[in-house]
Amino acid sequence: MKLQYLGTAAAEGWPGLFCRCPACREAARRGGKNLRTRSQAILDDTLLLDFCPDTLMHMYLYGVDLPEIKHCLITHTHEDHFYTDDLKMRCPWFANDVDEVPFTLYGNDAMAARMEQLRQAERGEVFTLGIAWRELKEYEAVEIGGYRVTPTIAKHNPQEKCFNYIIEKDGKALFYGHDSSLFEESVWPHFAGHRFDLVSLDCTMLQRGPAATHMNIGQCVQVRQRMLEMGCANEHTLFCINHFSHNGAIDAQGKVWLHEELVPFMADRGFMVSYDGMAVEF
Repeated sequence: MKLQYLGTAAAEGWPGLFCRCPACREAARRGGKNLRTRSQAILDDTLLLDFCPDTLMHMYLYGVDLPEIKHCLITHTHEDHFYTDDLKMRCPWFANDVDEVPFTLYGNDAMAARMEQLRQAERGEVFTLGIAWRELKEYEAVEIGGYRVTPTIAKHNPQEKCFNYIIEKDGKALFYGHDSSLFEESVWPHFAGHRFDLVSLDCTMLQRGPAATHMNIGQCVQVRQRMLEMGCANEHTLFCINHFSHNGAIDAQGKVWLHEELVPFMADRGFMVSYDGMAVEF
């Protein structure tokens, strides 16, 4: 399996729109891996993870063949992960020679309700060329495009059941854990029986204190240790932090932590650090 990180930032990007903080100024100065678009990933060039406002740019930069992709997992309905306006680009007056196989979104009940609202508001016209959706249930495994997908509950937006995903195929397993703070105790038993080859964790807060909706470095380290102790990860499991905010990049001493600082620091703790365009094979 191959996971490619297309975007690795939180909602505002990094450098953030309109932001003049030291972390954004320094990221703009250095460029390269410090320039981060909104969070999105793709598995085996086939299964899309979230539909963010930067999807078009990711298509340009990384050769994502979006017209050929038929399945997209949605973690939750915040706009940086579920940007419905661009779904309209599949309409006849924007797209030609569109495949009759629908582009199907999979997610929680809030996603399904939002899609139904759009269908009614547009009188069905937006979906005439095959935008489809399917509501998933937490902890119920389903087959999607050849993958076995199990939604788990994230600790993020209390207004909806946000999902993380266990994704399995051909004896390989990925845990995609974005967006979430430390998982509730009720979630952990559902990891039992799995052995993850790659674990991708939300680390929005980086060097800052923990938040109710996102993790920081210390909490990611806690999750890794607990997974190792449970046996759902081992010495061969790859761990990666992802989904960063500039607001977590300045520590209590005023030091700015960009990609170059994070890589050796996290390597000592058993983690890779994602960047836009990074591909991990496992």
